[in-house]
Amino acid sequence: IIRTTSGGYIALGDRFYQNGFGMCIVNFDSNGNILWEKSTEELEHISATSIIQTFDGNYAISGYSDSIDSFGNGEFFIAKIDLYGNFLWNNTFGVQGHDVYGEALTQTADGGYVIVGEIYSDENETYSYNAICMKTDANGNLQWSKTYGEDFNYCLAIDVISLSDGYIIGGIVEEYNETSADSSESLWLIKTDLNGDLLWEKKYVSYDSCSFGSLIQTTTGKYVLAANFQSGGIHRGVVLIQTDAQGN
Repeated sequence: IIRTTSGGYIALGDRFYQNGFGMCIVNFDSNGNILWEKSTEELEHISATSIIQTFDGNYAISGYSDSIDSFGNGEFFIAKIDLYGNFLWNNTFGVQGHDVYGEALTQTADGGYVIVGEIYSDENETYSYNAICMKTDANGNLQWSKTYGEDFNYCLAIDVISLSDGYIIGGIVEEYNETSADSSESLWLIKTDLNGDLLWEKKYVSYDSCSFGSLIQTTTGKYVLAANFQSGGIHRGVVLIQTDAQGN
């Protein structure tokens, strides 16, 4: 859910149907009264994950298109809708032989979009999850795609911030300790240039498991990451990390 420039709210989610699922978008006024509601049963197997208000006052949506029948059909989904929920355009794109899942998007200075998420492969029964970032033009046409985190057991990109000189991407990585035969998860933050090439990479604190919540930039140029974590089997909590502009 996000606050709109008109003072209301717009919420995004999924609705399940007899033969699958699709997006549901609801617009509220400032008092929580429904102004309009749209569902997309005709866009079969589209799961929505993020919505932003665009520079022109409309909305852009990210998610993924996933066939429940076979592996390798999962694709990033991106769409633009007007102020009343009508589709202006929509597009899907993926990587052959892999499933890709869009988690978040942001609009870039050139009017295009950057979507982040994860790319999954089980080629030759060798399973891998890596972070992926895709850049589109203002009409949702793919311009480039980059992957990250190949050195980890898995790497998930959950949130993204657009800067004048690149992108900040936050998520989760898992590492395996061969000595203890245990795995742990850490918060992960990278900066790329405007072409998606890696500039720096950081990871913070390790837990048995953690779930990335959100990433923001402060007015002083620092970054704040929030997540849930579990440690020692029974200890659960929330972690908040602030870094400087270089991720330290």
